[in-house]
Amino acid sequence: GLAIYNQELALQLQPHNYFASGNLYATDIALNNSFTNAVEILRRNGFDTTSAIKMVTKVKRGLEDTSLLGGIAKQAIYFRGAIKIDNFVKNGGKLEELYLGKISIDQIELLKQISSLNKPIYIPNWY
Repeated sequence: GLAIYNQELALQLQPHNYFASGNLYATDIALNNSFTNAVEILRRNGFDTTSAIKMVTKVKRGLEDTSLLGGIAKQAIYFRGAIKIDNFVKNGGKLEELYLGKISIDQIELLKQISSLNKPIYIPNWY
């Protein structure tokens, strides 16, 4: 989620979660269709051919037979994370706190209790 949030800030993407929501949609289509059908459905719904192929490939990667239903739904997890980060920021959360390490939003309050914890060194300059 943090990576998607950073990508949008760095590239000044609008609308918010554009890529993440497109990938979520493509994941749903690809899980329920063959590779070829999924690409065609995405094309009929406004995605250019190259983007449709890239998105379906992310879901179908590693499958022996891409004509079968199924795939890897990792893109949906990224979107869910992006929504969590967005809500965190809207509710007054400070993104800098997430740069303490590989932590979740739920661990921030616990980490604040550790007085010897060093502050993050590397934080993107757009914060």
